[in-house]
Amino acid sequence: MPQKIIDYHSISTDNTGAETDQLILQIGISEVACMVKSGLTNLVEEFELYRLDAGDDNWPDTFFQLRISSDILNRNFKETHCYYQSEEAILIPQEKFSISAAEDYLALVFGESHEHDIKYDTIPAGESMVNAYRLKKIIHAVVGKQFVLYHPHHTYSSIVNGLFTKELPEGFFVKIQCYSKHIIVAVMKEKKLLLIQTFLYQAPEDILYHVMNLRQQLSFNDTESHLVLCGMLDTETLLLQQLSGLFNSTTIEKIDPHAAKAFTNKDFPLHYFTPFYNLTL
Repeated sequence: MPQKIIDYHSISTDNTGAETDQLILQIGISEVACMVKSGLTNLVEEFELYRLDAGDDNWPDTFFQLRISSDILNRNFKETHCYYQSEEAILIPQEKFSISAAEDYLALVFGESHEHDIKYDTIPAGESMVNAYRLKKIIHAVVGKQFVLYHPHHTYSSIVNGLFTKELPEGFFVKIQCYSKHIIVAVMKEKKLLLIQTFLYQAPEDILYHVMNLRQQLSFNDTESHLVLCGMLDTETLLLQQLSGLFNSTTIEKIDPHAAKAFTNKDFPLHYFTPFYNLTL
């Protein structure tokens, strides 16, 4: 049964702007986030975060339990944007993209599958790319049935688009988003995307191993390198010191203070929720 971790609802929330409010979901490997972005204030006014049971593949039952627990999921919204974290995703140059090409690329990398739909996001910023990804048919059907104006996306698309819209320092630029059971790592160099990938972990040491392995594979050597971290990472641990020692600079990505109210919680530092906040921009 999903466990509710965060349950924030602004005291000013009412139905005045319901016709213009957006629902933004993230359905991840180990968490589900629900955020309501007000059409009046353009800020997140409601935020619910759930932790999923390990190995729970009964998605219709999981979504039913989420709806019972949620004060958000049973309402109507102007539109719903749902971000998925399928590991089966591949970036394709736009000039080489077609549905059949995406099917072939995904089958080549991840094997054949009859249990998934193929979806894609066009990434508007930077290089002309398309993110093609697999989405379990049962999840897609359950969420699509619940929300009328439903738009599926992939979390990778949001991350990559955000990187291409920023001024990045020279050399290697590594962004790591941390979740409770996995990390997403994106690597840029000279305005080129070299990699974006999901890595599972059981202990903090696993994160260090994955980063050190990437450094070796991509031949960082003595090149300038910069690290940005956000998400479910304790900044007072040895892990942060060890990661910082691998880069010329390390930054913790935080939420804009003007938009931080929904994500402010006495039990968690603000940077825990930066990956979810970024989906609302």
